[in-house]
Amino acid sequence: MTGMAAAGRDPRVARSARAVVAAAAAATGVPDDPGGWAMAADALAFLERVVGDLACDHVVELGSGRSTLALAGAVAPGGLVSSIENDPEAADATRSLVRRAGLGRRSHVHLAPLVARRVDGRLLPVYLFDRDSLAPGGTPGVVLVDGPPAKLGGREGALRQALDLAGAGTVVVLDDADRAEERRSFADVVRHHRSRLDVVATPGFRRGLAVVVAHGDIPVAFGDGRPRPPGPRTARSDGPVPAEGDRARRPGGARRPPAGTGRGAPTGAPLPSRRGERR
Repeated sequence: MTGMAAAGRDPRVARSARAVVAAAAAATGVPDDPGGWAMAADALAFLERVVGDLACDHVVELGSGRSTLALAGAVAPGGLVSSIENDPEAADATRSLVRRAGLGRRSHVHLAPLVARRVDGRLLPVYLFDRDSLAPGGTPGVVLVDGPPAKLGGREGALRQALDLAGAGTVVVLDDADRAEERRSFADVVRHHRSRLDVVATPGFRRGLAVVVAHGDIPVAFGDGRPRPPGPRTARSDGPVPAEGDRARRPGGARRPPAGTGRGAPTGAPLPSRRGERR
């Protein structure tokens, strides 16, 4: 395990992660590809460097796609990228992408619906998934928030879920941070949890990146106001994508309760998938 799995508040771990993020932001200067919904090339290069320099053995991303391939190539040997995706077609496309690259054992795509839940006192769309279905690596070193798209309610709920998964030194990255709705969401989340976060300046990215480093566990409140509430297993998990000629293994689970659930939280019908939408 890396230092990212440390529990509680550890300022030394947070300082180390901040230094890695700042160095990666200063060093990243990759020409970007034009248009499209895929994550920008400069942001992908930044993530690859941060994950590699931190030697992360577990990364979580809310969303999936081109970023999954980059993250799977950057995790430590034996590490895993846990991708949470609400669109079945996008999930299948991601599995195919990492399989063709021979990185199937490093990627585990979870299919999870978007539902309305009360998080930190606000009714927001969140991914409904079970932490027990994630990798046994414990607290992730990096959490990437790259979904859901604005037309399905935006990323504020997912950003708060990302903080709920964080521990000491976890780097949380919000993509497309130059969009007005993402700037507002990021500012609101930082105000709510400011004493437990460090904001790291990352200027100059084509579509914007917003980055925070957690000091320790962050008490995100679901439903009735209690952090990390229990809930049933809900998400379908299809396991790691097997590499060509290999038999896929199914990882165990980090022992944390499901995200986006809780007693007293509104059940809410699942929101539609983002088929055909740009993230």
